[in-house]
Amino acid sequence: LISQFRKVAMESFFQGQINYAKVVSLLYSYLESHPGLQVSVALACTPDQSDYEAERLFHQEHLGNLATLVPKSENWISTYYLTGQFSVVVAASSTLGFETLARGRKTLMCDVRLLRNFVDQAVTPDWILSRLDQETFDDACTKLFAMPLEDFVLRNRKSINYFMLSPHENSITEFQRNIVG
Repeated sequence: LISQFRKVAMESFFQGQINYAKVVSLLYSYLESHPGLQVSVALACTPDQSDYEAERLFHQEHLGNLATLVPKSENWISTYYLTGQFSVVVAASSTLGFETLARGRKTLMCDVRLLRNFVDQAVTPDWILSRLDQETFDDACTKLFAMPLEDFVLRNRKSINYFMLSPHENSITEFQRNIVG
């Protein structure tokens, strides 16, 4: 899990943080129903930042002993290394999540607003959560854990490339021609 905890935002009614808290709740329920699954949380703060303790407590409260909390390092390479070790990366919506996806790692982006980019498509990419509910989350996680990395990359390469390209380099018509056929 890539942390998107922000103390200021958690204390206000910021929609992104509400979604992140929901994702953490969904993950907790998934972990409870899948004993033995090991999860690490890549925290957003370094131990010397003022929000570190609040972030640590938030995750400890919501995930208990079902997850290992890994503080952000001063060296971003360690965060990339850490996410590279995950079988599946879960992110509400974060730059690191998109970077992990672009590096060909199995990633589940839990921001349902991403669906707008694929509204006319028959199939939702495996890396986008279509609804923010427990059943959809559980199904998506189970599917990604079972899917070989090579299959994930092959099945989702075009949708990831389409999403990562800037709009002027791409068009819906081009996407439909390449993806839909």
